[in-house]
Amino acid sequence: MLETVTDSFGRDPDLAFLLLFEGRRVRGESSEIVLSQGFIEFANLIRLLIQRGKKDGTFRVELSDEAMASAILGATEGMIRDRLMAQRAGKADPFSVAEIRSIFLAFLTGLHQPGGAGSSSGAAASD
Repeated sequence: MLETVTDSFGRDPDLAFLLLFEGRRVRGESSEIVLSQGFIEFANLIRLLIQRGKKDGTFRVELSDEAMASAILGATEGMIRDRLMAQRAGKADPFSVAEIRSIFLAFLTGLHQPGGAGSSSGAAASD
């Protein structure tokens, strides 16, 4: 899953910018936050994968889906956003796509259900 996102953002930096910077923002004079359809679909995909992981024993069931989704989205978005901002400023990437994937895998490992499905492989990170 992460590979698809990072590859897509790498091929289309404008899409990455729109999703990461315009995906949710306060609109107008009210304090209402409007979410883009792309951001909603991306967040829903993360939640769906979390639910699947809980059902098959990959992820810990005692953690809420929302907390897990927020943590995964925040870490992934933050790293991709930092790379995008550096690129737009003409600076070197602060870290590689491989490092983003490694951090994501470490994150998923921390959410892993001990003795659960995929215990000995990184299968959860390759979805």
